[in-house]
Amino acid sequence: MTLYVKGYGVSDLTTQEATQPCVIFEIGSITKQFTAALMMKLQELGKLHVDDSIVLYLPEYNFPAAVTLRMMLTHTSGLADFTNFPQLGDWVTHASKSSLSVRLCGTLQAFEACAAPEGHALMT
Repeated sequence: MTLYVKGYGVSDLTTQEATQPCVIFEIGSITKQFTAALMMKLQELGKLHVDDSIVLYLPEYNFPAAVTLRMMLTHTSGLADFTNFPQLGDWVTHASKSSLSVRLCGTLQAFEACAAPEGHALMT
């Protein structure tokens, strides 16, 4: 069921093309702090540890096993800018159900179910 669909503003400043509801925008770095907070909450709950290898959560990406979640959170992994990886298109269009973001979302839903006060959501 769709509640509301509308595009606002322009999607291309050069052509002044109106934004359509189907246009996808890159959101930049706005989600990093939420991802970090969620990961720290999951560590508190014993669902993950920041010193775990990223390979435990993203095996399909073939990152070095020495790279940890902590390194990813503190930008010290030594990995290049992921937007320059040749696999990026496949990662975006074919994200597996085992990916970290999917796992985190599932864990967040379970966390909300047991931690949110009745009738309230922790995140929407």
